[in-house]
Amino acid sequence: MPEEVTRGFTLPEQVSSGDTVIEEAYRLAYADGVVIGWYFDVTVRQPFDYSRYPLDRHDVWLRMWHADFDRDVVLVPDLEAYDSTEQSEAFGHDPDIVPGGWRINETLFEYKVFNYDTDFGIPGYVGQTGFPDLYFTVVVSRGFVGAFVTTLVPLLVVAGLLFAMLMITTAEPTRAAAFDFNTAGVIATVSALFFVVLLPHIELRQLVTGTEMVYLEQFYFTLYLTILAVTINVYVFTTGGASRLVTFVRYRDNLIAKVAFWPVILAVLALITLGYFGGDSPRIQ
Repeated sequence: MPEEVTRGFTLPEQVSSGDTVIEEAYRLAYADGVVIGWYFDVTVRQPFDYSRYPLDRHDVWLRMWHADFDRDVVLVPDLEAYDSTEQSEAFGHDPDIVPGGWRINETLFEYKVFNYDTDFGIPGYVGQTGFPDLYFTVVVSRGFVGAFVTTLVPLLVVAGLLFAMLMITTAEPTRAAAFDFNTAGVIATVSALFFVVLLPHIELRQLVTGTEMVYLEQFYFTLYLTILAVTINVYVFTTGGASRLVTFVRYRDNLIAKVAFWPVILAVLALITLGYFGGDSPRIQ
């Protein structure tokens, strides 16, 4: 490499911090050049799309510039230094790394071309239009089991309890006494179930704060509507009168609501899933 070109690199998207470390670790001279090893410890920031949580998948990337970013120098990865860089291979990382609830699917080097609307005050700046930046990208997907246990299982339990309340709805005095069925008891129960759903929903929003409504949130809103629908159904069922609505609800001891409960909920969730994933196939491995 020409002597006037600096040996080094920079990470343009590092967060300014006193803990940032970029230092030379070793230098080995060979007949055809010099190999320099670097140690760096930095924090970088990048946006993520959590709209498909907990089925989301992210590209975690490290953007690299040459130290003389104003010069016509392109960083080139030494692919021959790795055992394999085939597609879907996860190379260049410690196999014992702890990803913290994520699964590393693959890693890759890639170039992205950027166009800037400024020359940064540098006459003849070569990187303003169509200059390739080198990225090392780690493709990760979220571990679904953990999110399923902590979020979906409570929702399934609440849905099952709501269905059980519908099943004990009856106008027969003997069965009503056996089940201790009454309107006040149902309202008190669904009120408690509402807070059972609300608390994990708040925790979910804190986890993905600052993002748009995520896929899993639709499950919570569906359950909110289900709680409201069950409450209205039981209230109308226990209301006296001969209106068409009361007659419809009380048909064969609330049979319509009991039969329609699971098909309606599953159909709504299927439509929600189709809306989030129907446009293209989710990249899940």
